[in-house]
Amino acid sequence: MIKVISEENEWRNVLNGISHDWYHTWDYHQIAQKNEEGTPVLFHLTIDNESIAFPLLLRDIDTQWRDATSVYGYPGFLLSENVFFAKSITKDQISTMILVLPEAGQLF
Repeated sequence: MIKVISEENEWRNVLNGISHDWYHTWDYHQIAQKNEEGTPVLFHLTIDNESIAFPLLLRDIDTQWRDATSVYGYPGFLLSENVFFAKSITKDQISTMILVLPEAGQLF
């Protein structure tokens, strides 16, 4: 299941199960939001208790266009420890997560 997270407790709960750095945290993204750098969201894919997370900032370019970036400039997926050993995670599911990113901008 893919979920778009914008609430603090959910964000913290996801990161508790994944190796991450300070710049992936809710707090760091809140600093970026207060500096008007964008709206923080955490995309979270879970399958069989394994997780893939993708923290981003959604930004308005103008009245018609939006983009997504990261607080540290080079976004990447955060993976739970055994995600590649979970036989039920397929390439199609990961591709779906990537494809849903543009649609998520419509939620905010």
